[in-house]
Amino acid sequence: MFSNPNMTFIRVLSWFPFTAPTMMLLRMPIAEVPVIDIVGSIVVLIISIPAVLWVGSKIFRMGLLMYGKRPGLRQVLRALRQA
Repeated sequence: MFSNPNMTFIRVLSWFPFTAPTMMLLRMPIAEVPVIDIVGSIVVLIISIPAVLWVGSKIFRMGLLMYGKRPGLRQVLRALRQA
């Protein structure tokens, strides 16, 4: 898999927020990484951080309000839709 660090699957993982930091750190010493991959990965991470924090805070708030109960998927989705 890492014999060609610029193959499509590896490049996609470099842009996916949960795997981007690890994949970019693995790719950079092995091969010449295109600048667009580096910049794109950083931009995707910067955009995804506030989104993940927002979703996490909504779920945490709902968990505090429903202490002792297990929320269902419908309740989680309803809480995420409320601003």
